[in-house]
Amino acid sequence: MPDACRSVRGLPVHPTPPGELCPVSAAVLRRHCRVRYNDGMRKKYLLLLGGSVVAVLLAEGILRLLPVEFSEQRLVRDGVLGWKNRPNWRCERFSINSRGFIGEEFAPRKQPGVTRIFCLGDSCVAGDYLARYADSFPCQLAAALERTQETGAAAKGSPPKRFEVINAAVGGYSSDQGLRWLRGEIVRYQPDFVTVSFGWNDHWLARVGGSDKQVSGSATERARAALSSSKLFQLVLKAYQSCRRKRNMPHLEQVEPASVVVPANVRVPPEDFRTNLAEIVDTVRAIGAEAILMTTPNYLELAPSGKRRELAAVFGSWETAEKLVQLHDRYNQLVKEVAAARRAPLVDGTELFRAREDVVSLFERPPGDFVHPSPAGFQILAEAVARTIRANAGKHGASPP
Repeated sequence: MPDACRSVRGLPVHPTPPGELCPVSAAVLRRHCRVRYNDGMRKKYLLLLGGSVVAVLLAEGILRLLPVEFSEQRLVRDGVLGWKNRPNWRCERFSINSRGFIGEEFAPRKQPGVTRIFCLGDSCVAGDYLARYADSFPCQLAAALERTQETGAAAKGSPPKRFEVINAAVGGYSSDQGLRWLRGEIVRYQPDFVTVSFGWNDHWLARVGGSDKQVSGSATERARAALSSSKLFQLVLKAYQSCRRKRNMPHLEQVEPASVVVPANVRVPPEDFRTNLAEIVDTVRAIGAEAILMTTPNYLELAPSGKRRELAAVFGSWETAEKLVQLHDRYNQLVKEVAAARRAPLVDGTELFRAREDVVSLFERPPGDFVHPSPAGFQILAEAVARTIRANAGKHGASPP
């Protein structure tokens, strides 16, 4: 055999003495075997991955064909809004219509002679914590408008106008989500008035990923929304919750109110809150309607001094509660500033409650729940908004009641 290097099956070999076999280099052979082994494993992994993908897609397709819902949650993920009401959801207290608004169906185009009001806000406006949905702010606003209109019509001898109050609130919403909800959906339904009540969720701690402005519409949020819409994912989640004996309730980013004591790392920073409110007013007026801004009452601020011991027990100290009072008051002051700058109607819920001696009865479950008004509190707010609507009829194109 010649001394020059030859190759066996493409592998280089070293020169060998005459009469001896030419051994393949051990190092080269090991490298060749490792390459062959890696190629084989890579193909197996690719086949396994491809088979898994096909199996998941097949399972998802089969589950979507079945007339079964594995998620009973009222709120569903949304890539832009974060979450929203599940269309056609039902419970004992209320229902959600096909467009995601709380209440019955309504015509997309406003009927002649109808004054249409949308109530934009969070769980306070939605009526989430009330025993009866009829006691919610939108329902009481509709009743208050009917009463004021019937009285005025009787005095003038003319038939009463018709009102349509639509609950556009979603639990947990901030002003950022409200603005996106308004622009993306509400404006197309020709509102005459839009009541705006935000603040509490804006100054809670920021969600995972940053402020609402950073999170809403991000790639991460859209991916989470896409995943949560998968029936296979819902089935796996439900099975997991059943094993852990957990209730299948909406799970969104929630924080303990007592942990929010400084305006840092909040969902909507103060300047963004101001901008959101101003853009809500401008957006509503751009379609010929009028926005009515509202401040949100705080039991911590309005409770009698004799109740401070109870509140201190909730927060650990009265000093901690006072920090939250100052923070919430800062956001309420921004509502007033935007109303003054935009010359928009303002219903100061804080001052309306402050003027009442029975302030404790105006909240649903104080002192633990210092956020949500009671039916009596919503009645006060509804009557004030009804008066404001009558006073601002015809301005900026809003239809007179």
